Amino acid sequence: MSASLENQFISDRYTSLLHLSGSSITAVLDSVHDGLGNATPIQISDARVVIGAGSSIIDVNEDEASVSINNIQLPTASTATTLYDVIFPVNSIYLTATNINPSNSFSGTVWELVSEGRYLAGVGTGSDKNGEQATIRAGSNLDTVGEYKHTLTESEMPKHKHGFSGADDPTPKGGSQSISPFVITRDDPEQRILPGEPGNQDFASAGKSGAEGETGIFAAGGSQSHNNAPPYFGVYVWKRTS
Repeated sequence: MSASLENQFISDRYTSLLHLSGSSITAVLDSVHDGLGNATPIQISDARVVIGAGSSIIDVNEDEASVSINNIQLPTASTATTLYDVIFPVNSIYLTATNINPSNSFSGTVWELVSEGRYLAGVGTGSDKNGEQATIRAGSNLDTVGEYKHTLTESEMPKHKHGFSGADDPTPKGGSQSISPFVITRDDPEQRILPGEPGNQDFASAGKSGAEGETGIFAAGGSQSHNNAPPYFGVYVWKRTS
């Protein structure tokens, strides 16, 4: 054999591609040797091929129907497919912290940005700590439930009380009027408010506002919406479409 391997072919020198120093292939892994008898980083048996040593190896095992690279076993599939299709099949969800379409990393795949401004929830029927049940369906709820902010309706308001003020009216058609010796307060007994103070709605006994027979129910509330969203950590939600 010449010193140079230029224009040299294994088939010119060997009747098989693997040289086992004359040994037959068995179920036991045997080292593959080069033409000078030196062991190579290849081991072979009748159902297994190992290339490399230590933690840097490729292991093809026919008995276990597995292939591993650097001790990481690759997933198997019943039909010919790609690694992308095994890990992220169509309709998979992929979360990222950067606005970079996954197709840039997974060539041949198509993704769309979904769930913008929406929270993710598990599909099915669940219960909260109060025993209330809700059913979550796949995909967007089309704005049928959920709000960022909410303004309470009358039926949603907690049952509560309002303060009341009144005055004596010794002369219904005119004359002097004296404040009642009592003051009814708001729900908080420490916040005593006298009749006629700003923010209180006064009514006359005959249904008209005025000085005669003045009574009043204290106004409360500001009719403002309240925040209805939990704290969040924003991510980009991608859905594979093909």
